[in-house]
Amino acid sequence: MEVFYLNPFIFIAKHNEQYLLTAPNRYVRLLSSEQATFLMKKEGFSLEGLLQYFGLDEIEKLKSERCIITEEFDLEDRNSRTLGYFYELNLLKEYKQLQNKNILLLGAGALGTHMGWALCAMGIKHITILDYDVIEESNLNRQILYTTDDIGKRKAEALKNHLISQNPDCSIITINRKIECMDDLYQVITNKFDLVVRGIDTPVSISNWVFTVCEKVGVAYVSGGTIGTRVLLGPSYIPGVSPSFKTIKLNGNDMYTEESDMVRVFGTGVSTNFAINQVVAQITLDAVNILLGQYDYVRYNGRVQVDNLFSNEPTPSEEKSKEVVNLNNKKDNTKLLLYLFFTGITMSIAVWFAQSNTLLLMFEYLLLTTNGVLIWHKEGSKMYKSAVIGGSLAGIINVILSFCLGRLTIPVGNSIFNKISIFPTIIFTLTLMMCLHAMLFCAIEGIISFIISKSDSIIMLKKIKIFRVHKTVSQIQSKTSYEL
Repeated sequence: MEVFYLNPFIFIAKHNEQYLLTAPNRYVRLLSSEQATFLMKKEGFSLEGLLQYFGLDEIEKLKSERCIITEEFDLEDRNSRTLGYFYELNLLKEYKQLQNKNILLLGAGALGTHMGWALCAMGIKHITILDYDVIEESNLNRQILYTTDDIGKRKAEALKNHLISQNPDCSIITINRKIECMDDLYQVITNKFDLVVRGIDTPVSISNWVFTVCEKVGVAYVSGGTIGTRVLLGPSYIPGVSPSFKTIKLNGNDMYTEESDMVRVFGTGVSTNFAINQVVAQITLDAVNILLGQYDYVRYNGRVQVDNLFSNEPTPSEEKSKEVVNLNNKKDNTKLLLYLFFTGITMSIAVWFAQSNTLLLMFEYLLLTTNGVLIWHKEGSKMYKSAVIGGSLAGIINVILSFCLGRLTIPVGNSIFNKISIFPTIIFTLTLMMCLHAMLFCAIEGIISFIISKSDSIIMLKKIKIFRVHKTVSQIQSKTSYEL
């Protein structure tokens, strides 16, 4: 016999003697006192029990909205809220598989401690921590879980102890080792790991080493940090899905083009807890989506974004995109106005001067359709919308000038019927001419679009590769100011 339970993650509110049930998807239902009391019983209930208080259609609706469910949640369990969270996302099965994933934390500093806590609290059972450093007092402003009692202890061991005390079910391995070359990483990073969290910032080439090794071994990774008072989000990598790290975009521009010989020889980067919190929230989300196989939701796949926390100004990539959009809108509007102007002039000439000369009229129409080049657009919706506007304008001009020239006659007469029939005749004629011209203009745009797209393909085959000038200052800053 199937047993049902009230979903513990929905809400039932009471107002006077009326109860209101609200599901996460905003489904709302009024309940009587008897119905609410029955549903809120802690034990499960059968279909027969439900039928005493609800109709069959109501029960099916409650089931479809997941107000009553067949799963039973133990709200005292440490993972109950996490289970409920993924249940609401329809990812409960995937989450249970996620718990057995194997994670490597490269570094037990700011990013490493936060990510370790987040993954362990989420129920991840297998974590390996690599770090050789010891805890200093200056670490405590941003490296979570450490306390003054930990000063002088090895980070990997201290973090392990804190995570185990939080979740005894978590199996943690520590590696107290300094990474000095790429070969060291090859000895550590193997395909037994499902994800590598790069939370290590020295030596200066460590990011390139980690990315290279992970991509050759075929292991996913996530990364992040701070640059001065800004936060650096990404890159993330998914084997078989993401491009090489050499194609990574930094705020929309190429990040790795030429290798700079300049490295940091003096100076310490700044960082604080809320900056790291901002990074970890985004990077953890990427890590979870990678582990769940939700690759379309990985935000920093193959890209890096640098955000200024103390400014409402958009990031360079956002700013650039807004400028491009605004510029394109201005260009589109200008093109449309020019197109309508030339369409009006050409159509007026066609109707006024061609009159009964069929060849001249055909020539004028051919000239008219060449105006369609003005509104060609890669987005077909914009182009054909403009074609409909231009065609409608041409149809209106055709009707007006034909009437003025006497080539379009309107029924006249003294009877009331003839007087009334003038208006539907005008409307019908105007509509017909607008539709015919709009169809003609759309057809011409289709032909123009086909010709241009073919031309673009030929041109693209002949193009030579253009090398971009690398922004040295940005690259040096990203290589020498990165701080964890």
